[in-house]
Order: sequence, then C-alpha cells, then structure tokens
Amino acid sequence: MTLESKMAMIFTQEDINRVSIRGNGNNQEVTVDLHGFSVKEAEMFVDNVIALDPGAFRMDLIHGYNHGTAIKEMVNTPGMLRSRRIRERKSPAWNPGLTTLTIDSAF
Repeated sequence: MTLESKMAMIFTQEDINRVSIRGNGNNQEVTVDLHGFSVKEAEMFVDNVIALDPGAFRMDLIHGYNHGTAIKEMVNTPGMLRSRRIRERKSPAWNPGLTTLTIDSAF
C-alpha cells in the first residue's frame, strides 16, 4: 500500500494537499507544508506522516520563519517529535523556513 493511499484513509483532503511525495523506496522525498498549523497540530501531523511510511526517506518540513519560529523550534528540538526514527535534522542556511529530517527505516 502506498503512502498516498494510507494518507487518504486518515487525513482530510486539505491535509493531503499539504504533502508532496517524490520518488520511491529509499529515494523517497516527502515535503510537508506546516503553514497555518499550531505547534501541537504540526507535531501530530509530522508524527503521523512518519508513522505511515515504514521505509527510510527524507522529509522536508516547510515551516516558515517570518511570522514566528515556534514550529521551527519544535521540529529542531530532539524529543519534541515522537518518532524515534528521526536520525538527522538540518536547517539550511540559505532557507531558514525549511528543516530537513532524515528518517530511518522502521525495520
């Protein structure tokens, strides 16, 4: 079952539209737009997307920074996201509104 079909079972269409998936297998890249979420909503959404895909993948979180940094701080603080599969967090200097997570396989 694909990540898209799993998402369709639990997320609203509005939430599904926040997620872009490219590639497959270990080359999969998932982009999630967190604009408009509260910190708690963003935390739950990211945790749920990670839980739906047991494979290893890269996740780009678009959280912005012009209207506050609470979500950025949450995704960059170890332990705030519940998934233990997060191996690495990076925030590129060229884009302070983006954080990239490297997610390990659940297996």
